[in-house]
Amino acid sequence: MMGKIAFWMACAVAMVLTGCFGGPDREVKYYMLPVPEVKKATADPVFPYTLMVTHASVDPAYRRNNIVYRESPYDFMFYTYSVWAARPEFLVEQSVTSMMKSSALFGVLDVDVAVKPDLEFMTHVNAVEEVDRGNDRFARLAVTFTLRKTESEGFIWRKAYDESRNYKGDDMRNFAEAVYELLKAFADDAIDDIRRVMSFVPEEHVTAKGYEELPAPEMEEPAASDVPATEAPAAPEVEPPAVSE
Repeated sequence: MMGKIAFWMACAVAMVLTGCFGGPDREVKYYMLPVPEVKKATADPVFPYTLMVTHASVDPAYRRNNIVYRESPYDFMFYTYSVWAARPEFLVEQSVTSMMKSSALFGVLDVDVAVKPDLEFMTHVNAVEEVDRGNDRFARLAVTFTLRKTESEGFIWRKAYDESRNYKGDDMRNFAEAVYELLKAFADDAIDDIRRVMSFVPEEHVTAKGYEELPAPEMEEPAASDVPATEAPAAPEVEPPAVSE
């Protein structure tokens, strides 16, 4: 009898030491997106305007630190032990801000500076997730960039990006690297596009009421002698549950 008691006591102690039936707790791993070093400007900005990269927004489903993954368009799951060090929109915002500063297109103001900029660069994260297709894994990033006159309801430039990139291995660091590569490719394309568009935008479109709000140019009325008495001048045309890995 004493032998059985000793046996069960030993089992109980062993279970306590191994974490109540389950062994040691798994370590939570945190992942970041790099914030590239800002290149020191060697000349004045390309365009004579100040710009602020506003706080990024994100679709509600991705407003979490856990890394999301899908196995079909109907799934929505997330890892318990692989998480972002901060919510993904904050990580994207930090990286994009650094990239815009290095572009030297504008004088970029920090978001907490109490100065009203000429322009705002806005980022919305539509999706950031791992997509599993058979034995292949893909990092998917979907974002929308917008350049607008500060506090304007319209925009000067806007573009949506949505791409996936295959990555190898089970290390989620490879996933984070693939997400960053996509983000950098999107930002590089956006910077080139904005450089082209802004070269055609007159200064008064930015410093006055805003690009999309400018009134149509005034049209000269025809002289009375040029209009037959029986005709009036023509009017101008106006154009999910958490899942362990």
